[in-house]
Amino acid sequence: MNTQKKGSAKRQEGVVCLDLGGTYLKAAFFAKGVKISRVFTIPVPEKRNEKAIVTFLSDAAREVIQATPSVDVRGVSAGIPGLVNKRTGTVYKSPHFPQWKNFQLAERLASSVNIPVIIENDANLHGLAEARDGVGQKYSSFIMLTLGTGIGGAVIIDGKLLRGGLGTAGEVGHITVEPEGRPCNCGNRGCMERYASSEGIMIDAEEEGLSQVKEAKDVFVLMSEGNAKARRIVKRFSYYLAAGVGSLINTLAPEAVVIGGGLAKSWVLFKGYFMQELKHRVYPELISKVRIVRSRVGYQAGLKGAYYNAEAEGLLD
Repeated sequence: MNTQKKGSAKRQEGVVCLDLGGTYLKAAFFAKGVKISRVFTIPVPEKRNEKAIVTFLSDAAREVIQATPSVDVRGVSAGIPGLVNKRTGTVYKSPHFPQWKNFQLAERLASSVNIPVIIENDANLHGLAEARDGVGQKYSSFIMLTLGTGIGGAVIIDGKLLRGGLGTAGEVGHITVEPEGRPCNCGNRGCMERYASSEGIMIDAEEEGLSQVKEAKDVFVLMSEGNAKARRIVKRFSYYLAAGVGSLINTLAPEAVVIGGGLAKSWVLFKGYFMQELKHRVYPELISKVRIVRSRVGYQAGLKGAYYNAEAEGLLD
């Protein structure tokens, strides 16, 4: 969408960045040099089929463009939860959007907004941002976990994002931690994100009869106030998180594991339980060396990662 007129002052070049979650969409315009506009936070609609989401994302991109006058928009870069093939612009499936199947999202969104569109797994974008701007700058190899509605993950090995031969590596939330456990929308049972996520905590709260809990963070507040049921939930959450993270450490031997996402705000409340369990899950020779640290990129991590992805893919050339 190059709207620059001949002889006019040079407009700021940039991209519309979208970070789609299970509950909210964050959207903003990024100009070259990571200059960010106002961040829009928009609730994801109840209607979540492919057509509805293309319309939703298109409307959000247009809203960002309209709110940022005198710019040259070179494209849209979006972070999407689920099994994403960046190369083809396809979302094979997404646990938060069960109606999607082999969804050609990039192509359909580009047709709607009439500018180039690239997509990537949302947690991979968090990992890119952490590597560029956060604690990940200190490490050549680290694992990024985003603890939110589900669990996203990114694996950085020798400074590069690991995508694997099929282009979809990093789905750490779907490591099995309870073989005959809760069904997951991915088709498996007992996935880590069914226990060690906001959604998992809410299931536990309901089972414990904590009717006063409206959000996952409420459980941590109750625990800090001495509620025994809430403490039991946090211990259970930490147990399953450590089981999954332990497997990742033993398999990939990273220098660090970076904990991000909304639940990371409660890190000081579950760190002790988590670390105690993790020590029983990892080779002693590894646990003494690997660092477990909180993300420092903040709530704009997905948006910043989307910008860096656009930069790497040449949208700003």
